Amino acid sequence: MDAQTRATLHDDLTRLAAGDRGALDAVFDRAQPAVRALALRMLPRPEDAEEAAQQALLKVFERASEFDPARGDGLAWILGVAAWECRTTRQKLRRSREDTTAEPLVAVSGRVGPEDALARQELLDALEAVLGTLRPADRAVLEAALERQPRPAIAPGAFRQRLRRARLRLQDAWEAMYAK
Repeated sequence: MDAQTRATLHDDLTRLAAGDRGALDAVFDRAQPAVRALALRMLPRPEDAEEAAQQALLKVFERASEFDPARGDGLAWILGVAAWECRTTRQKLRRSREDTTAEPLVAVSGRVGPEDALARQELLDALEAVLGTLRPADRAVLEAALERQPRPAIAPGAFRQRLRRARLRLQDAWEAMYAK
């Protein structure tokens, strides 16, 4: 965002903070691209970023009266609200176990090369071998976490505890089999 647009955004946000609802569209038009870009950088999935950007802009408009133009730049204030909303979204995703920050094994070009495919298959085969040594209950919980099987009908906290234990057993089994 160039300096002139940034200054105009600051002025529009100052008007909005003072109660001029006519500045709402101008603030949205100038702030939305920056908020969206920040959310796309902070969140792994575009759909989560879009949702967080929308929520952030709603918070900006709800809290516009809290903006103090004497304390700083309007864009910085807006991006601070947006960053907070993105962190909140990440925490919600992490708690619900939907956080997909792990990137797939893909070459820089975006295509999977033969070496990458072979390495991935070898890793999956090794994982299957280790999973075969675990108790059926641990395998079931891990499969449910990977969404290969339905989740058991237990409280979310109990599921997370079982999953934590199963992951520790998986780690121990992996180390016993491959850490030589």
